[in-house]
Amino acid sequence: MEHLRLMQNSLEVKNLIIQNLFEKLEKELKKKVTTLQDSVYNLKNTYSLVSETQEILKHGEDIYNGNTSLVENLVQYTNSKIVENKTEYDKKRAQLEVALNEIKNN
Repeated sequence: MEHLRLMQNSLEVKNLIIQNLFEKLEKELKKKVTTLQDSVYNLKNTYSLVSETQEILKHGEDIYNGNTSLVENLVQYTNSKIVENKTEYDKKRAQLEVALNEIKNN
């Protein structure tokens, strides 16, 4: 009888060990699944961000190119205010060109 009781206790201890092992494995698997889901979510956000950045870049280039032709037409005028505005525009255009190149290269 004592032998059976020792066997039963041993089986119960082994059962607890197995349960603990499975619980630990379950937690690790849940953590891995969560990490993978977060990675997929972040990847989708990255694609969206890249797409939006490309649209902004295209819009910036369109404005840059459109304003260039407009300002080139102003060169023929000698009004000091127009010359002053063109000089200011050229400075801002140079800044925009630097920003557009940075966006393209990143």
